[in-house]
Amino acid sequence: MDSDATKPLQHSTEWADQYNFWHKILTSEVDRLRFNGGYEPIDIDLYPVTKKRKDNPDYIGVCTIGHHRFRAKAFSCSDSQGNNILRLQIRAQPH
Repeated sequence: MDSDATKPLQHSTEWADQYNFWHKILTSEVDRLRFNGGYEPIDIDLYPVTKKRKDNPDYIGVCTIGHHRFRAKAFSCSDSQGNNILRLQIRAQPH
């Protein structure tokens, strides 16, 4: 039996679902635009690690960009001209 008492609850749940859907999309888009526009600061604390293999990073860290967490790895290496550089890789952190 469908009573009028359940209709406000149904509309409220439907509205909340719609709100959560659009909020997620808009928040992701705002984060993307802030990052692409250069407005999102990126601060990473890198910690030295003991290398056991040559392909292991020299430094590791974690940072947050917008609402997402990223892993950071840095490698001491040389560029094509033989200059010593620190190569930084930032990848999405697995959930």
